[in-house]
Amino acid sequence: MTDEQVLVMYSGHPMGLFPTRSDFSPRVVITNGLVVPNYSSTDNYDRMFALGCTMYGQMTAGSYCYIGPQGIVHGTFLTIMNAAQKKFNTNDLRGKVFVSSGLGGMSGAQPKACQLLGCVGVIAEVSEEAARKRYNQGWCQELIYDLNQVVARIRECREKKLGTSIGYVGNVVDLWERLAKEKDTLVDLGSDQTSCHTPYQGGYYPVQLSYDDARQLMKNDPKKFKELVHERLFCFSFY
Repeated sequence: MTDEQVLVMYSGHPMGLFPTRSDFSPRVVITNGLVVPNYSSTDNYDRMFALGCTMYGQMTAGSYCYIGPQGIVHGTFLTIMNAAQKKFNTNDLRGKVFVSSGLGGMSGAQPKACQLLGCVGVIAEVSEEAARKRYNQGWCQELIYDLNQVVARIRECREKKLGTSIGYVGNVVDLWERLAKEKDTLVDLGSDQTSCHTPYQGGYYPVQLSYDDARQLMKNDPKKFKELVHERLFCFSFY
């Protein structure tokens, strides 16, 4: 490739090199997931993705522009801060508790945003590998596997107005159900940042199964996997 060529990427595929000017033309032009509306259904997307003909992802997560949590840590920071401003009329989040889920490539920005804001961030993640990766990278300050310990740590941080980011290794449904059993309200803000665009391909995991069992079911019986996810999410939405 020379400085008089531009590389055109289409949904992860190189369409080719095209002649261009060397002074101010872009070196790469990228488009992601472009499908005409008549075929832009979820079923068609799943089929085309399986064939390697398209990919999901906006600019931050598209092609090789993907830069992980750092791509959205600023937006996550502002979202949580603005939510607190709207609900509590303050930007001081000390002693406030934010509960969410997801410590993946994009959702991993949540604990860092909580740390920067000075609140108590509790983020559930079913994949121990993903949770430990964020911990080792310094994006998550604590890892806890036991729900009773999570509750105890929340109470301690609320009382002392300490800011921290806690990764709970487990299902977010278990986390919310455990918090709902407390007599007093421990959570000030709640959210979710799992992959809602692929809820049945790993975006959500059935709380009824372990992480490893769920992955096997997703591979061997995707229809049953979808039923379990849908069943639990539907019940959870009415809490």
